[in-house]
Amino acid sequence: MTTDNGKKIVRQVEYYFGDLNLQRDTFLLDEMKKDEGWVSVDTMMKFKRLAEIVENKKESVTDALGSIGTDLIEISEDKSKLRRLPSKPVPVYDDNYKRLQKNRTAAIKGLDKDATLDKLQDFFEPHGSESIYMMRNRETSEFKGSAFVTFKTQEDMDKFMAEAEVDFRITAPK
Repeated sequence: MTTDNGKKIVRQVEYYFGDLNLQRDTFLLDEMKKDEGWVSVDTMMKFKRLAEIVENKKESVTDALGSIGTDLIEISEDKSKLRRLPSKPVPVYDDNYKRLQKNRTAAIKGLDKDATLDKLQDFFEPHGSESIYMMRNRETSEFKGSAFVTFKTQEDMDKFMAEAEVDFRITAPK
């Protein structure tokens, strides 16, 4: 496993267990309720994007989390299960939470239509992004060149939006 691949694994698992995903991922929330928050790595391998990143080698998940580290996820002693740290409980998704989330989300337009999620994450992560939702054509699934980017804090979003020369251009390899 390369360091880049390990970072992708950690990023993806943190996304699954993150606040933004859990507000709509009823499957994972239900799994977390069964065993004090623990979810088997086998269950996590049912998530298509994670399975692709680890090339169906489930030990890569715990290897990456263990070697790179995470401040959100805990690995069981036998390395068969993962859970969100008990010190970071799932928030209550009430009107206040939604308002705060909206205040740290920016609609970004004019992105390269050939951009991949990985490339967008690599670009926005240093600016404090937490989640990226790529807008796609409903019929073709092609990326439209715009995305909703949710930042970790409103300050991160404000700083990003205030930068005069934010330029994101990714072209397809020739």
